[in-house]
Formats: sequence, C-alpha cells, structure tokens
Amino acid sequence: MGVMTRLLAGLFLALLALPADGGVLKKVIRHKRQSGMNVTLPEENQPVVFNHVYNIKLPVGSQCSVDLESASGEKDLGPPSEPRESFQEHTVDGENQIVFTHRINIPRRACGCAAAPDVKELLSRLEELENLVSSLREQCTSGAGCCLQSAEVSPPKDLIVTEVTEETVNLAWDNEMRVTEYLIVYTPTNEDGLEMQFRVPGDQTSATIRELEPGVEYFIRVFAILENKKSIPVSARVATYLPTPEGLKFKSIKETSVEVEWDPLDIAFEAWEVIFRNT
Repeated sequence: MGVMTRLLAGLFLALLALPADGGVLKKVIRHKRQSGMNVTLPEENQPVVFNHVYNIKLPVGSQCSVDLESASGEKDLGPPSEPRESFQEHTVDGENQIVFTHRINIPRRACGCAAAPDVKELLSRLEELENLVSSLREQCTSGAGCCLQSAEVSPPKDLIVTEVTEETVNLAWDNEMRVTEYLIVYTPTNEDGLEMQFRVPGDQTSATIRELEPGVEYFIRVFAILENKKSIPVSARVATYLPTPEGLKFKSIKETSVEVEWDPLDIAFEAWEVIFRNT
C-alpha cells in the first residue's frame, strides 16, 4: 500500500476519532469496514472511491417506548434495533477524481435521531473529511509530493470563541509560523445553510464574523494560507444569541394571575420561556 493510501486512511481514522459533544453517539457508532471498501491508488490518475457504512445503535433506555402505528392500525412490535431509516450521501469531486458515499443507518425507535445534534455533528465531520481528502488529493497530484506541502503550511491551533452576540462571533487562534493570510469559512448547520468565507492578513490571529443570523448555529473553519497553499483547518461550532424581547408590559393584573405581552420577534425559534418569582 503506497504513501498516498496510508495518508488517506490515516486521515479518515484521525477525523473519526475526534471527541464528540454527545456521549451517546461516541459510544454507539460502529464503523463497518467490509471487503471491497479499502482505498487503493494503483495509478496517479486512478479515481479514488470511498464507501462507508455507519450503523447507529442506541441503548434500550434511549429508545421510544411507543412506535408509530402501522397501516393496519396495530402497533409495530418489531425489534428495536431493526433499521427503519437509511440516509445516504453521495458526493463527487470530479476535478480531483474522488467519489464519496456515506450510508447512515438509523434504528427503528430512535426518537428523532435523524435530527439529533450528534447526528448533525457526524454529518459536519463527514463534510469536513471530504474537504480534507480533496485538498490532500490535489496536493499529492501537483507534483510537489504529499508530505512536503503539509509540512510547509503550519495550521492554526487553539481556536477559541472570545465573544458572541446576536449577529457577530469573535475568534482567536495561534500559529507558530508567519503565513500569508488566513481563510475563515463559516456555514449554518441547518440544511439550507450557505457557505461564506473571508480572509484576514497573516499577521492577524483574530477575526470577527459579522452579519450573522440571530439564534443560528454555525460551523466555522480557519485555514492558514502560505503562497496559495492551504493548511488543514481548525474548526469550532457556535450559536449566535437570540435577541432580547422588547416592549414587555402588563396587560392585566388580578389577585391570582398576571397577563403580560411583548413585541414579537421576526426570526424562527422554538418557544418562549417566562420566569417569575415572589419578591
């Protein structure tokens, strides 16, 4: 197995081994490797194909106790571990001759697992993995070698979020090497999110992302650029704050109840939370 193959395989293992925010997904994802799913590069111009299957299994306590009724009106009493939903993502990078196929199997009684934050985290990692593999493929076919360019560009590290508002996110990071510039890429984690990006000078190790939507989670990546060569990214996920309700006033006051009202918000959100206490 060649150097390119070992690099790509190691890249997969390194990214999938990153710690997840949710403890359940980290324990229940089993990465299946079957025959015919290995990565091989017999020739320089040979396309690279990645096929991966992710089976998500949940403990009994995390499953729904009542399933949806079947068409006959009876409850479906099939095994909880029997897959009902299967999500498949197929991505083709024609320029670098790379094909990605990711298949995620969801348990029958997963209680909205498909929309869970941990599953969204997995999908974000897969997207990041595809970008990294495509970048590595482009570097290794440029004639400069696989390891040379990665060693030349020192990636950012220790990315932190220093301040968050309704429409802005402040970032800071470190880098041991002086680079030409930094590329900041940010994308809403919802399905319809569009990727945006901007650049800052290489002597600057902080940036502010502006004109964001309130109450939206963003996936942020920072790349170091040195003479048009891009490093691997450092990433973070952060949600902007919701705006503070305004126009609060008492509509009626009675012995055992109080009615209040406030101005509506023009953004989508889940619910209002009203807190009161005796003084």
